[in-house]
Amino acid sequence: MSTNATTRSRPGRPSDPDIEPRVLAVTLDVYREVGWSGLTMDLVSRRANVGKAALYRRWPSKEKLIVAALASQHSRLETPDTGSLRGDLLASTQVLRETFFGPLGLVRLRAAVEAKIYPELFGQAIAELRRMEGLGGTEILRRAVQRGELAEEASSPLILGTVNGTLILRYLSTPVDELPDFEAAFDHDATQLVDFVLAGAARPIRGAAGESM
Repeated sequence: MSTNATTRSRPGRPSDPDIEPRVLAVTLDVYREVGWSGLTMDLVSRRANVGKAALYRRWPSKEKLIVAALASQHSRLETPDTGSLRGDLLASTQVLRETFFGPLGLVRLRAAVEAKIYPELFGQAIAELRRMEGLGGTEILRRAVQRGELAEEASSPLILGTVNGTLILRYLSTPVDELPDFEAAFDHDATQLVDFVLAGAARPIRGAAGESM
């Protein structure tokens, strides 16, 4: 070899800018299908077409991977601003519709249940999701008070909790073969529910002596 020949370094494998969002999306999809017990780093690696070494460099364990995947949903939690409390609540029900019938299916509901079983794994991620949702709900109610739609003392988080909780309970209690009917009637039923809750929120609470509380 000539002494004045230069040794060229072989370029390394180019980084994949889409690896993280792709892996997190695949993780949620696999989790939806098989739950925590069936989720493995090997399965995610194969589905995402990512080497296991690259996977472990970013997420040293499947516990860290599922927490990151659930946390990635934060960016999807946008607080609706339609100009009215009723419109904001109706827009919020569409987030639940996506949870029930969207491509990720019951990922968040399944994680909420498994957070009770594996609190050390899911507790932090679920708590953060709920905190973000709570901030969005507080903002919706704050704007409603500013617009004069609600009295400040009536702007309770129970307004959103009643709407969301009722829809979740109805979904979970609906037999599988009746889910298509539930989905078809979802918008109509959600509208009736929001109007019912708002009618109650606008009504003053009376004490035993008949005075407003």
